Amino acid sequence: MSNHQQTSRAKPAPPGTEEASSSLNLGEFQHVDTLTLSEAALVINALVSKRRTDRKNVNETEMLTKTVDYLDAFSRFKKKEHVEAVERLLSAHKEFHKFERAQLGMFLRHLLGYKIG
Repeated sequence: MSNHQQTSRAKPAPPGTEEASSSLNLGEFQHVDTLTLSEAALVINALVSKRRTDRKNVNETEMLTKTVDYLDAFSRFKKKEHVEAVERLLSAHKEFHKFERAQLGMFLRHLLGYKIG
């Protein structure tokens, strides 16, 4: 065996090997902040509303329209104060990865067993 140092970079994992099971492997998104659908809906709707108010080019593409429709249909919390309350509740649990907290946030209303706005 030779004692040579490695001269090349490690080969990156092939795309599509991301996994969210008992072991979390999010590839290039491993350390990226994750939003719940409710948070994403607040961000996108606020941005579109601001652009309309400022009369800037909103560029309402089919993709934007479908994304807004999807978020409106599947976001669990519609009111900003409820979204913020859920974020505060989940962010207190540092034992969960950011991705796991976002996933739990999407099901929290169901888990609590009652309806929140």
